[in-house]
Amino acid sequence: MGNCQKKYKQNNIHDPYFVYSDYTYKVIFIGNSGVGKSSVISRITKNEFILGKTLTIGVEFVPKIYKIKKSNNKLDIIRIEYWDTSGQDRYRSYVSAYYRNAYVIILMFSLDDQESLNNIKNWIDETLKYEKVNAGFFSQNPIYILVGNKSDNLSESIVDKNRENIDNITKLLNCNFYQVSALTGENCDKIVKHILRAIKNDMYLIKNLDRFDSSMINFVESNETISVLHLLK
Repeated sequence: MGNCQKKYKQNNIHDPYFVYSDYTYKVIFIGNSGVGKSSVISRITKNEFILGKTLTIGVEFVPKIYKIKKSNNKLDIIRIEYWDTSGQDRYRSYVSAYYRNAYVIILMFSLDDQESLNNIKNWIDETLKYEKVNAGFFSQNPIYILVGNKSDNLSESIVDKNRENIDNITKLLNCNFYQVSALTGENCDKIVKHILRAIKNDMYLIKNLDRFDSSMINFVESNETISVLHLLK
């Protein structure tokens, strides 16, 4: 799959959620209800885990600003929007409308839920269906990442008995697979680094990324979650 997607300036000063950025990238999480999409996004953007998080209704997103140092020591301001989608069937048609212009699509299942992994194929088919039916729906092919959440519950992990299935998915989409835990934060940073590396490859911002270290990325916390409630009207 291709690894370049449309970028656009975030320069609408009338936007109530306006934060200046040089480029904006859209990352959308899809998967069954209850796999922990909201929790992983919370861990990635705020480094926190909220017990008893309610199910997402429709679609909402959390923006986060990253300052990326270029080889000339100047900074580019990157805004990544982490889109959290409902996995409930009744919101499926609403959610699919928000695949447009996705730079990264994260397919998530729960490491202790066989059905959520089995259903990944349906989520893949849905994204490919919209890509095919709607000419230009994705300006270029998005990057896919397969994520298994709840690695803290290794005693119930379904990975070993599903290794062939997981390998087939990663080969089909030419994507990476990460086992993460929103509860402990394990490997959640790998998702962010994967996305930033893709942006780097897209924009040629950072040289020698093999020597990547946290001092090259300055995180600015975002305080708001933006709900797209008009979907439900």
